Amino acid sequence: PGETKLESDRRHIRERIARLQQELDEANAQLLTREQTLALLQAQLAEKAGVSESAIQMYEIGQRVPRDAMKVRIAEILKKPIQDLFF
Repeated sequence: PGETKLESDRRHIRERIARLQQELDEANAQLLTREQTLALLQAQLAEKAGVSESAIQMYEIGQRVPRDAMKVRIAEILKKPIQDLFF
């Protein structure tokens, strides 16, 4: 015999859940890749600026303010105007 309406609805719901889970897994993978890239960039910037990675992280979240000379150095490394980085 054929599939009942209830069975059909349940199958469609399971398929939709599976698709949503796959989309979520893909989004999580992309986010992880971005976080890994950010960590690598922070490490490279810290090395070039001569400070620790934690210092760079604290600058980014505003927990610590770099001295003016460090602001200039970071801006030069990133090739960005100081005002774009620090305001």
